[in-house]
Amino acid sequence: MVYSTVFPLKVTGDNGESEMTILQDNSGANGQMYRFTSQVTFGFNFYLTLEDIKFNLRHRVVVALDREAEHNVFQHTFAPLEQVKEEETEDATECGLSEVECSAATSGPRILSYNVWNTNPSSDVYGAGRRWDQYTKRLDHLVKFVTEAQAGIIGFQEVRYDGVFGEPGNHAQVKHLADRLPGYQYVYQAAMSYLNSRVPYERIEEGPAIFSKYPIVATDYLLLSRDPNDPNDSHQRLCLHAVIDYPQWGEIDVYVTHLSLSERSREQTKIEIWEYMRQGKGKTQVLLGDLNSEPQSLGIQFLSGKAQLLGQTTDMKDAWLEIHEEAEPRSTDLDDRQHKFTFPSDSPSKRIDFVLYRGEGQVKECEIIGQAPTEDTKNFPDDVGMLHSSSPIYASDHRGVVVEFK
Repeated sequence: MVYSTVFPLKVTGDNGESEMTILQDNSGANGQMYRFTSQVTFGFNFYLTLEDIKFNLRHRVVVALDREAEHNVFQHTFAPLEQVKEEETEDATECGLSEVECSAATSGPRILSYNVWNTNPSSDVYGAGRRWDQYTKRLDHLVKFVTEAQAGIIGFQEVRYDGVFGEPGNHAQVKHLADRLPGYQYVYQAAMSYLNSRVPYERIEEGPAIFSKYPIVATDYLLLSRDPNDPNDSHQRLCLHAVIDYPQWGEIDVYVTHLSLSERSREQTKIEIWEYMRQGKGKTQVLLGDLNSEPQSLGIQFLSGKAQLLGQTTDMKDAWLEIHEEAEPRSTDLDDRQHKFTFPSDSPSKRIDFVLYRGEGQVKECEIIGQAPTEDTKNFPDDVGMLHSSSPIYASDHRGVVVEFK
């Protein structure tokens, strides 16, 4: 180990300073009762850097210790300490270096964006006794689509940590995904905390994650602005960034976000994301996410380089439009609904999930995935809504978007 630090996960207000506290009563040795104020802390995050000289790898790991004394790995990235010499390649492969896929890539970057619908549906749909099994079935179905897409880089949205769902040590959805996607390194960052003043130690969080078969050499994130007076902007948002060293291509800046339900907030945060992206140095930059905006909106026109917003312009392109024609807004054409819209999965009516890019590369292929429900529920009624126990089980309420570059 070459570096380590620890941070307590203190619960604070929007300004990052005010603390959530509770009153506790304690009995002294003499039987006298004492009342004192205690700050609410969810646990601790340990940030570790480890160097493995034998296998020529530097690991960066974030381990969270929760109040149940269980550990969750929120980040595990690894990259070569130095370039492996050609004559050492065979030995490196035998010792496990192949896990970072450092050998020559046979094609250009293949990148997927997917909103995983957190841990939905809730217990209200299936009942607490069936919920875990139904969730597991849905997540297995989602991972089937992810695996078939063969993406080397994935941006997930709505990845949840739910301290009241699952057994101790198994509350983190990023763990559920990582267990099902071996061979990927990953980074996760919570954006929104759902605080419960009646149950102050209840920990429920949500945010984006980046998974990669190739070395993640750096990560950071941008906390996006929010208007607390706007009821449609109640959730905190962020943009997660990873620099990925893609074989025979170079460094790729990957940005993943999930934007607000407020149009005014979306426009403001799109400006913030664009300014953040301009600081990147990768030869290709991609912005992935559920942007909660339709293609004809000013915000998407801005991001795709077709309109000004607050006096600014971008040079990004919408990967989908490099291959396909845009469907008419809210088209009822069956082909549009099946192959051109991403939300909602049971009755698709709009395209709000995007892969936008700038820099080197051209789009070779761009497709929407995740259309079909599980085989055993495909004949269930499709007009009752996904939050109904008799609905078909879809991988998510969103469909994924996969792009291959050349």
